[in-house]
Amino acid sequence: MRMYNKDGLTYEEYSFTTGRWKLKTKEALTEREKAILMLAGQGKSSVEIADVLCKGQNTIRNQIKLLFAKLEVHSMQEAIECACNHRMIYPKGYRTASRRSALQKKTGFDY
Repeated sequence: MRMYNKDGLTYEEYSFTTGRWKLKTKEALTEREKAILMLAGQGKSSVEIADVLCKGQNTIRNQIKLLFAKLEVHSMQEAIECACNHRMIYPKGYRTASRRSALQKKTGFDY
């Protein structure tokens, strides 16, 4: 059983054997893993992702398998949703508050 904290990267996991909660941290994604998720979110296949990243198809497939294991998911859609929900990647068009305020000061428009 897990309870995620508000930051999305830390959680408490309950151990039934010890009867205690233990604080754990989700492992951060590498830049390559973020790129794979972003490209997959755009609807690209593993072959197309390999072409864009200039890597072999088997290399990308292997990295996707490792990514699924890291996120504890079974599909690319689950991986994308998990990464977005835990703020590991940001969906297209997402602007952070600091970026939004910087743009507002620069342009005068409210984003």
